[in-house]
Amino acid sequence: MADEFEVIAPAAERIVFAGAERCLAPLTVAQIPRVARAIKAIGVERLGGALQGDAAALLDLLAEHGGDLIDLVAVAAGIEREAVERALPDEFVSLAATLARVNADFFGQRLLPAIQAAMPTGAPERGAGPMPSSA
Repeated sequence: MADEFEVIAPAAERIVFAGAERCLAPLTVAQIPRVARAIKAIGVERLGGALQGDAAALLDLLAEHGGDLIDLVAVAAGIEREAVERALPDEFVSLAATLARVNADFFGQRLLPAIQAAMPTGAPERGAGPMPSSA
């Protein structure tokens, strides 16, 4: 029963990063614009493959979009970018994987449904309807 309520109030996770215990929680509204820009620069599909354990995809991602990936992880974790840059590779991967896990339900089961619910239903599609007269 507790698992079904995690969607309502997702649980934060504690990890040790760079020798300090950190509490990683779902993104706040203030973090979303910077995280969204980093995700857009990287590409959702590429990021998804890397975060699902595809080591080759992660290496490619780091090679081609390392700066954006570091920005994404730093902002989402609330950790200074310089601290993330100094991390050991295994710490970085653990941090990124934990952030993905903590935020997966938030994006898939809370944010997207909330956006869809806020959108007006039955709104005409762009370009639909009569065209204005040019006379």
